[in-house]
Amino acid sequence: MEDVAYFSSRGMTKKTLLSGIGVPKPDLLLPGEEILGLSLHPNECELKQGTSFSVPMLSGAVALALSAIEEKEGRDFRKQVQNTALIRQAIIKSSQKLKNRSIVEQGTGKFDFDTFFD
Repeated sequence: MEDVAYFSSRGMTKKTLLSGIGVPKPDLLLPGEEILGLSLHPNECELKQGTSFSVPMLSGAVALALSAIEEKEGRDFRKQVQNTALIRQAIIKSSQKLKNRSIVEQGTGKFDFDTFFD
């Protein structure tokens, strides 16, 4: 994924922060085009696109990370880090900025699965 899909949200939201400006969109970029998915026809696959296919990848990455933390550090430690703010921070820290793209086109950047698991 080196570019932003034409159908990706861009710009500032109408929801305002304390300073009165909107929130940048998108939050971050995930693969959202040409994702191989199941077809309605038995034993067939087809290319899909959109957040319905990209968000499960991020959810799966978070679930795998939490599982690995529990396996390595124990259940009590996993419960401590299983916090929405901490998970969001880890996701943002693992994002990579695209060159020549503004914040309203890419948010925090593209999610990097390898960096997230390091």
